[in-house]
Amino acid sequence: MTNAAFDINSFDVLYNKLTLELIELASHLPDAASNQSFFYKITPSPQTFDKFKVELFSDIKARGWIASSLTQMTLSEDSIGRTSITPGVIIFPHSEYNHINQLIEKINNTKDNIQALLSTHDLHKLRATLARQNTLCSLVMLTRKIHVLKCEEKSTISVSWYMRSGMRVLKEKDFSTRIQKAVQNNILEFSKGNEYLEIFQKNQKSHSFRIKRNIIPTTIYNIWKAGSSKEKLQYNGQTPLFVFSDYDIKVKHLESNYGTKTRSKRNDATPDTDLLIPELHIYMSKINKE
Repeated sequence: MTNAAFDINSFDVLYNKLTLELIELASHLPDAASNQSFFYKITPSPQTFDKFKVELFSDIKARGWIASSLTQMTLSEDSIGRTSITPGVIIFPHSEYNHINQLIEKINNTKDNIQALLSTHDLHKLRATLARQNTLCSLVMLTRKIHVLKCEEKSTISVSWYMRSGMRVLKEKDFSTRIQKAVQNNILEFSKGNEYLEIFQKNQKSHSFRIKRNIIPTTIYNIWKAGSSKEKLQYNGQTPLFVFSDYDIKVKHLESNYGTKTRSKRNDATPDTDLLIPELHIYMSKINKE
């Protein structure tokens, strides 16, 4: 068996294992004796990258939606590069903690194993394999951990959202403009920008590219102890938050509408490895392959 075949088989085994574990977890949710459930369907605007709408479901149906979103890995992507996610908050009695947490620990361990595989193997082949298994999933979502929280006292959970910029569909454009903007926006040092421009000018006649840029809303869960304005925990991601408590837990749904997060400047960026400018990274990958 070739290494490539082994890689795909290893990925298939882990994916199938994760699917079964998620289905087992999801089967506990619709009938669980939880006192609160919230499901958020978050969809970016088809016109802009910094606007999105949040639909909230807070009846018993929400547990079914959360169960469904888990088995779909909580992410689906349409043909124009927009992404919808379906996270949520589900609150269980403390007595449910041991059993459900064991299931989640198994799931997160499998996700760690998938992450290790992704870091050492051909992502293009793995993406093709995943597309045959589940068109509603992406490789990155396979590694998103499920958060578990035990609340030992009255608490408030505030839920908000921001847009995480990934990659979007672009028409071919002057690559030097992309580099100049990165320098102007303090993402790259001036000298590093010049180095990138030289690479582009040397290769632009033989290489052109189209880029896909997904815009992914990310959910932020802030957990505050009752009576405290300073002490808090924070979780964020695209997966549901599982809360276990016998105390009163209030959930606030904030009307957040943030733009994309500002990227920090990288002083250690190199043409071969810089991921802060996806267009450049893909361009360099294409040059290196040929």
